[in-house]
Order: sequence, then structure tokens, then C-alpha cells
Amino acid sequence: MNALIKITGHHDRALLEVSVLKTINDMFSIETMCMVLAQEAVNDKFVGLIRIDEKNNIISSDNGYFQNNLLDKLEGVLSSSVGSKQVETLPNKDKTAWDIVYPILNVNNVVCSLLVCHSKNNPSVHEQRIISGILHVYSNSLSLINKTQRDKLTGLFNRETLDTEITKVLMRGTGDSSVSNIDNEKRHSDDLHTWLGVVDIDHFKTINDNYGHLYGDEVIILVARLMMNSCVRDDDLVFRYGGEEFVVMLKAKTEQHAANAFDRLRQNIDNHIFPQIGNVTLSIGFVEVLGQRSATDVIGMADDALYYAKENGRNQISSYPALVHEGKLKIAEHVSNNDVSFF
Repeated sequence: MNALIKITGHHDRALLEVSVLKTINDMFSIETMCMVLAQEAVNDKFVGLIRIDEKNNIISSDNGYFQNNLLDKLEGVLSSSVGSKQVETLPNKDKTAWDIVYPILNVNNVVCSLLVCHSKNNPSVHEQRIISGILHVYSNSLSLINKTQRDKLTGLFNRETLDTEITKVLMRGTGDSSVSNIDNEKRHSDDLHTWLGVVDIDHFKTINDNYGHLYGDEVIILVARLMMNSCVRDDDLVFRYGGEEFVVMLKAKTEQHAANAFDRLRQNIDNHIFPQIGNVTLSIGFVEVLGQRSATDVIGMADDALYYAKENGRNQISSYPALVHEGKLKIAEHVSNNDVSFF
């Protein structure tokens, strides 16, 4: 009971997932566990979310492990569990170890993710029911979190969630010990940096004036879906910032890699034919989330780059550090040179 109370007390998805895995591991001493996202919008149908290894270490988004050690071997049984919505078990050849797959259903009774347990013992029906019950509590808690974090029109993360996510990244950059271990471990092996882009639909007022607000809302919804499909990493995040503005947070090793990712997003929208309207374009300004004093500062920098893009032709991306380096933008007065270093 205490474990269930602890699970339902979390308001952050990453912390919730850690709590679920640790609770099940403490109760049943399972050798290794992995949580896998069932997502058709990415190249691989299944994407690794989080795992707990044989030494009780929690590792997040370690997709090299998932692809090499799990998905290749278990893709068939994962698909079977999605289709049947039932627990599936797969023993090794001499039945000295078992892989058990538990489907996790959302409020619409659709399998949204799966828990994979590797154990030396085949769990009893009673144990399977207890684990399935815990996963049901997890699914209900996740649904409540999503309701508070999502924009009603698009289903994207909302503005309040954006501020939280930016603050997490800034705190990780300072080594703040109050940030959760799971956040600190994200992408630790890839040496990736976090980049934030403010995205604006070009000439959106004209769309509303010519076609009406209902068509305007449809454009916003479709742009949101296309942007989600353009995000290839499982921890890329897309937010509805307000009106026709969005924010994208993505991981990239360099500024050029980030620019390429944002430009692919822009091109995907530019190449799409919108019903009745035809062509819709985006302008994007982006900056690295590093060293700023607040989420407001980060968004302000990206917004300055966005304004430059819109004032110089639209349908393009602009990098804040590049514009500053070229003398086309001045560092905002509220950001000191000691706070931000671009090169």
C-alpha cells in the first residue's frame, strides 16, 4: 500500500516510471526490467524508455541497449502482447530464465507501453496479476499527469510544462543536486546538448482572416502533428506556446546538427499541402539551453532569433548564437556576458 501511495504522489513522468520499476523490483527481485514505448510515429515501432539493470541502476533512454539486447530478440513477443493485450512469456531454450512482457493500457484501452522483465523464475499467475495491477495504477497516474501538462487543442505539452522542462535542463547544467538522478542520467553517454526553438506559423492572421478561425485551428492541429512526426528522438519535446507559436526542445551534438534538425522540421511543413489553404510555412529561431539564468531568458533569446527570421523573409531558421557572432543581434540587456558563452 505504501508503495502505491508513493507511485501516485509523483507529478513527473520520469520520476513516476522510476518509482514503478523500483516498486516492482523491491517486491519480486526481478533481475532486469525495461519499460518500452509502443509508438508507431517513429521508425522503430518500439522505443526504449527506461530500464533497471542487474545492479539496480536506473538508466533512461538507453536505446543502444534496447535495440541490441532487447528489441531485436523480443520484437515478436512485444508485438504479440500489443495485439492480445495480455501478458506474454518467453523462456530460454533450457527454461532457466524467462522474459515476461506486460502490456500497459491507456484510458482508451490501447497499449501505449510495455514492461519487460527478465527473471530466472517464471512468475506465478498471482504475481503477474499484482504486477499488472501496479501497471494499471501507473497508467491512471500518467493519464492525470498528461491532463495537467497537455494543451487541449493540439495535445502537445503546454506552456507551464515548458517552463519546468527548461528549468530542469538549466539546473542540470549547474550540477544542482535537487535534480532527479533520472534527469542527470539522460543522454549521459551521447554528449548531446539541448537546443530550444521558437516556431511561428507565417502569415497566420491572413489564414484566419481569409478562411476563418475554424480553419486556423485545423492548421494549428495539423502543424502540431507534423512537428511531432518530424521529431525523431524519443526525448524531443514539442510544446504549444500560445496562438500560432510552438516551442521545440531537441538534442543535438552541435549547433549545425541542431540547425539541420530544425530545418528538416521547417521543410516538412513547407512540403505539406494543407486542405483548402495549400502552402503553410514556418519561421524558427533557436538557441542552446545552457548558462541562462531562467526559462524566460532562454525563450527570449530564441524569440529574438525568430523575430530576425520573420523580418528577413520568413520561412527560414535563425540561430541566436550565430546572429550574435555575426553582429546581427546584440546580447539582450538582461543577459550578461558571464552568463552565456556561445563559442
